[in-house]
Order: sequence, then C-alpha cells, then structure tokens
Amino acid sequence: MTIEEIRSSGLLEYYILDLLSESEKQEVEGYLQEFPELRKDKIDIENALHKYASAMGIEPRQGVEQNILDSIRQMGGIKTPSEPPSTGTGLGALLPWLTGLLALSLIIAAYSFFNLRGELNQMQANYADAQAKCDSLKDEQNQTIEILRKVNNPDSRKLIMSPTPGFQETELFFYINENSQENYIQIRKLPLIADNEVFQLWSLKDGVNPIPLSTFTGDGTHIIPVDFENGTGTYAITIEPKGGSLTPNLTKLICTVGV
Repeated sequence: MTIEEIRSSGLLEYYILDLLSESEKQEVEGYLQEFPELRKDKIDIENALHKYASAMGIEPRQGVEQNILDSIRQMGGIKTPSEPPSTGTGLGALLPWLTGLLALSLIIAAYSFFNLRGELNQMQANYADAQAKCDSLKDEQNQTIEILRKVNNPDSRKLIMSPTPGFQETELFFYINENSQENYIQIRKLPLIADNEVFQLWSLKDGVNPIPLSTFTGDGTHIIPVDFENGTGTYAITIEPKGGSLTPNLTKLICTVGV
C-alpha cells in the first residue's frame, strides 16, 4: 500500500482505537516503520481523538494518553515524561479528524438508511405477495359461494348419477338448471385414472351421435361447472385420453343420469 492508501484506509484510526487483530496491528506497525511520515499522522489522530473525547465527556481508554506521550517522545517532540504533548497545531489539526469522524458518521448513517430501505422494500414485496395470495383465496371463496348459491337454487334439480358395472365406486351428484342452462357435478368419489387420462361428459339424444362436452380430472375440487346441452335425454361420463375425444370409449363408461 502507498502512504496515501494507508491514510485513507482508516487503519491508523482503528490501530489507535485498538480495533485491529494482532496480525493487522503488526501490519500497521510495519507501515509506521516504513513511512516515518505516518508517525506524525498517528500523533495528530491521537491528539484529535483525545480532545474529541474530552469535549464529549468521554472517559479515554486507559493508556491512551500514555501512548500519545510515548509516540511524541519517539518523534523527539518532548524530552521528559512530565512535558505535556504539543498543542501547537490547535484547531487546525483537530478539524481534519473531526471532519473525518463526521464523514464516517454520514457513511454509517447512509449504510443504515440503505439497509433499512432494502428491508422496507422486502417487506413491501412480502406484503404484495401476501395480498395477492389473499386476493386469490378471496376469489376462490367467492366462486365457491356463487356455485353453492346456484346448486341450491330452487330451479336446480339434484340427480344421482348411476355407476356402471366395473365402476361401482363412482359417486357423483348432477345438478341441472334448465332455466339458467347450467350444469354442475358434485364429486364424492371417482375411479382412479392415469396421468394421461381425463373424465369426459357426453350429451346423449335420440337419433344423434353422442355430443362431447366438458373434460375434468376432479383433482381437489368438489363441485365443478360442466357444459349444458339443450335437448339432452341422458348425460354420461367416460374415461378418455387427455384432451378429450370426439367419440366416447364405451368400455370406460363410468356412469349415466337421465334428465
């Protein structure tokens, strides 16, 4: 390090305040030997800190005053232990170090401000995330309430879907409202299907090919809206490949309900 880098690094101040590790102290002592000009800087800093502590009513750390006197003696500034340290530099020597202390305080304040600002930004982000989740849950709740309102409408009919042989575990309720042309399925129990399969609703009418309607998996949902088809005589549900089919797989017909 150059002498200017040492001066601007704050090492001398930390050395005087006894805030360095043993290895760092040895490093600073080496610099004091290598750059004699730093010894005068060290004395000025010690004097400034001592005066600052006295002005603020701070009791100096034990031995600081003696360290200052020892440093001055090494520079040849005094000849006897009773001679007080030179104060010829006066306020002119004190101001640079007080300015440094003020700058250090401003740096600490700015660092604290940016830390607090970062924490505030994180809190705002967490709040926004929690608010979004809350809004999502509220929307789901409102949708559930609306569905319950519709299935309990006096115009809605609740029908039990009849399972077919081989799929006796199927337990579904079918809600139909011809006035509003809405259908809902309440899922109680469904047969297991593969990841690449879905359940598909069909509309069956006399003299017409089965009409493909909604597909669903039933995962995590108790009541779901499904398609309504005018003129339907029977609704049926089959197991189909994911994405649905245009014609039903009758070997996997799980239930039906006449309307």
